[in-house]
Amino acid sequence: MSKVLGAIHHWLYRKIEFQNGLVERLSDMITRKGHDHGILAEMEQKYGMIKKGSLENIIDNSNIHGWLQTEIAATENRLAFLVTSTAAAWPECMSDIMNIAYEYGRSKKLSGENSAEDVYRYLDDLLLNGMPCDKVNALVSQNQRAVVWKQTADIHARYWEALQGDVRYYYDVRERLVAGILEDSGFSYKQLGDQTFTLIMEV
Repeated sequence: MSKVLGAIHHWLYRKIEFQNGLVERLSDMITRKGHDHGILAEMEQKYGMIKKGSLENIIDNSNIHGWLQTEIAATENRLAFLVTSTAAAWPECMSDIMNIAYEYGRSKKLSGENSAEDVYRYLDDLLLNGMPCDKVNALVSQNQRAVVWKQTADIHARYWEALQGDVRYYYDVRERLVAGILEDSGFSYKQLGDQTFTLIMEV
């Protein structure tokens, strides 16, 4: 990545903000349901808050790449800790977590007529998958009706494994999040197998 702040850095920061927005929605739900019991305070103590504001005003311009990497790790850790801790203490809360993920996805609901390639780009502008230099997503095939891609590495797993958590929760949450984004879009999103995913136009 460039050492000068540019469009790609703003793009990446918007993805960080989007994922942290989900963490904030989940935190609100946990508080509202009375399931906190110190989970949120511990999350903030361990992983801090995601910095907010204009990127130009909050980023460390002397270490742009390092700053963004730190923010990615923070929001990945926050999500993994929040879901893992809540699932362990309140297993019945998982259905609420899935519902919140879906509703949060709807807040960025896709509109208009789109090709599968358009939808893939839209999701790629929202979902956090490490740094651009990680090149996590590799396209397998694409046309107007369907896109298939493979994750070259499970870049999310290490955050969950560090907590003895189950990364499958991450993919379950992301599936509901994407379902909300795609509501009434005419497209469906599925995991085909190990780290392979598809967007396909519904008949």
